[in-house]
Amino acid sequence: MTAAEDHRRPPAGGALPGHPQSQGVRTIRPRDGRAPSLPAEFEDAGDHPRRPDERSGVRILRPDDRSGEPRRQVRQVPPPGETLEAAVVEAGDEEVVHTATRNRVLGVNIAGAVAHLAVVEPPDRAVLDLVDQLGPADETDDSTRLANFAARTGRILDDLGIAVVVVARPLRYTNWTYANAFERVSLETCFMLEAHRRSLRFESIGQNHAANVIGLPIQQLTDSLPARLRIPKTPDWQNRYPALLVALAVALEM
Repeated sequence: MTAAEDHRRPPAGGALPGHPQSQGVRTIRPRDGRAPSLPAEFEDAGDHPRRPDERSGVRILRPDDRSGEPRRQVRQVPPPGETLEAAVVEAGDEEVVHTATRNRVLGVNIAGAVAHLAVVEPPDRAVLDLVDQLGPADETDDSTRLANFAARTGRILDDLGIAVVVVARPLRYTNWTYANAFERVSLETCFMLEAHRRSLRFESIGQNHAANVIGLPIQQLTDSLPARLRIPKTPDWQNRYPALLVALAVALEM
């Protein structure tokens, strides 16, 4: 082994140089022994890297007790139809091992420069406390901005065990500017390509069709959808419920 190769090897225990491992989280290495890749948000962070739920452009919802320390999960996601054992480690607790399966549906509604997200477990269980929304960072260069957005999209697909990605089509196409159309198509394409890279199913469906599938009139969905699922409305519900709507429609047909 050359000196250069030895310099590139991470230290034992999984932490990378300059990036201390978070307390209470055990890094799971792939079976081929390679060190896990470092998320782009943690690079060049100096001695104080940001926590995963503080990444630029991503808002992760905490459990109902917002004041408590969120539960950390480190998991590997298998190919569709396969399962593997993943560890959930919480500071001060004994390790709990369970099986993770890639079977969830991720609904996406793009409003402005933000992708509002909703996760559904088939057939109709809404899991809205996993991730709320994803938006590009503030890079001025479009190629860098969208590349970073796509990378964060891919990590969400992996971390949440997503099997299907479904984007809600807009209800109105009139009076669009080129900038509006470019932003929407760019973000939707990032989801499409990241799903393709993982051999996941990708759908783009209309909200009227989705409402017909679940049997609710589209004019009253803002109230009837949470009542049907027995869930509370979340922040920015007007932009988020279409993501839940299309994810539920796909999950019911799986």
